[in-house]
Amino acid sequence: MKEFLQMASHGQVMLSMFKENFPSLPDGTIPARVGVLTDGVLKGMLVTRLRSALAVLLAVGLAVAGAGAALQRAFGFEPPPAQKREQAGT
Repeated sequence: MKEFLQMASHGQVMLSMFKENFPSLPDGTIPARVGVLTDGVLKGMLVTRLRSALAVLLAVGLAVAGAGAALQRAFGFEPPPAQKREQAGT
């Protein structure tokens, strides 16, 4: 069994353990409880991944905005003359 666990993937190990615990079930069927539990776990994992992705996107957006503002100040960006007049009130 130890050699099997070392050479097999996680899915193969889980399938083997499932068949050992539920030998009377025909292949391809799972109990309703297992299906509902699996569905709930997968939905929870999806929400966690989406939340993580959103946090990364927000962090990248803030970093880009900060870098843009810093570059604008560093290079002394001057608005075009038409905008200068509007800002001065003329």
